[in-house]
Amino acid sequence: MTTETEPYDPQQARLRRHETKPEGISSITLWQVYRSRLAPLCDVSLPEKGAEAGFCVTSLAYQTTRASLMQTTSVAQILRRGPKQIVNGTDQILLYLQVAGSLAADCDGRRIQVEPGDLVLFDYARPLVSRVGAFTNLVLAVDRDTVPAPLLGLGSALHGYVLPRNTGAGRLLGATLTALLAAAEHLTLGEAEAAVESVLHLAAGLVRSARLAEAETPEAVGMIRYTAALAYIDRHHGDLDLGPDEIAEHVGVSRPTLYRAFEHAGGVHAVLLRRRLDHVMRELLTNPVARESPTALATRFGFGGPTQLSRTFRARFGLPPGKYCALIEKQDAAWHAAQLARIGFGPEPMATSIAAHASAPARIAE
Repeated sequence: MTTETEPYDPQQARLRRHETKPEGISSITLWQVYRSRLAPLCDVSLPEKGAEAGFCVTSLAYQTTRASLMQTTSVAQILRRGPKQIVNGTDQILLYLQVAGSLAADCDGRRIQVEPGDLVLFDYARPLVSRVGAFTNLVLAVDRDTVPAPLLGLGSALHGYVLPRNTGAGRLLGATLTALLAAAEHLTLGEAEAAVESVLHLAAGLVRSARLAEAETPEAVGMIRYTAALAYIDRHHGDLDLGPDEIAEHVGVSRPTLYRAFEHAGGVHAVLLRRRLDHVMRELLTNPVARESPTALATRFGFGGPTQLSRTFRARFGLPPGKYCALIEKQDAAWHAAQLARIGFGPEPMATSIAAHASAPARIAE
């Protein structure tokens, strides 16, 4: 005699709880394990020499098919996410709630200060350096293709965007993440995925509302000027003599006003260099012929020569151009096409072009 059973539905399974409460393990061993596990995401270090002897960390995490929700408590740390992790690691957007402790971060040129209760958006396709004291944070990390278009539409403005604790938007979204963590162990996988989708759409709506409100502030005026100046830089990046005076004249502001508009991104010269390098990377990804003439490439994009180009390219992307091109050959073409969109060049149908030329020789200077 056989008994029929209902077919297994993974969507009805409870979320699995992953909890880390180290017991019976030395602080130094715990530090080594922790650092190793974070290596694919970031390089982590401790701010004081010998701090490994007092290292401690606890965490509680839940995982869906496209998202993870984790609360972590630990000692002070320094975390660096650079080109190596971006190329080889996870492609996600983070909703980051600072529960306790303060965080100072450089989000690819945008410097932010985060206090308890503040909520921040981070884009893992962009560089990040953060310094945090003893802390507790709550992070919802989601795959990029899960994120609503209005959030992705922020482009570079998304990385490091803060919803402060003293705003309605910051309070509501922070409380929603906290409630999601509290309810997670009672949710099925299907319920959790629906909840994450709702949180993302709530975040998109709140950010949109916050940005509309910002349009009436001096900061918003500065961002408008910054965007106009950035567009001018993109059109004239090949001009070796392009500088603040010409950019300010085009935007219609004084040089000091231009400098203030660029303070959040590290200054006019820093942005000009980063944008030139972004254009170089775009050219390397889409036009393999350009790899064969480093001198022509340097001249076209406003560099003093191939040596300067190679040195500054390596400082920004972690590898000299030739080795970066070699890495391209080993990566998925569609990933690199998407990477172009993330650095501000818009969704362009480049995947086919990249794939067709991926095996072209990488002769550019190392």
